[in-house]
Amino acid sequence: MPGIRPDNTPAAQPPSTPPTDDRCKIRAREAIDITQQLRTDAFSDGPVRCAYTGEKITEKTDAAAVHRNPSRAELHRQFLASEGLTEESVKLLVHPSRLEDRELAQRWRRFQTAHLNGMSIVKIRRH
Repeated sequence: MPGIRPDNTPAAQPPSTPPTDDRCKIRAREAIDITQQLRTDAFSDGPVRCAYTGEKITEKTDAAAVHRNPSRAELHRQFLASEGLTEESVKLLVHPSRLEDRELAQRWRRFQTAHLNGMSIVKIRRH
């Protein structure tokens, strides 16, 4: 039963969609392919269990790879701090949504890749 763990204790309820922090400029789509590949790899041996509910996810399109530990916002804060940057100092290109500083973008991709172990696969809740 969704929302109940195997030991009959309530499971944390997932949000209707994976959480995001749209206030962070590092949310630029620099590393979207990395998280998409993580999701694809998770389904390589068949269905996956939702990290929030334990529910079986049979279709990759019903799943998302999300940062859970640390959260996406915290990962962004850690990266900015490691670079000695502030949110205000990061410049984005508008279309496509990319970091203007391409060397910074590559360092972000390496940082993201180094933190994949904090990501989980969750079921996307559609309304």
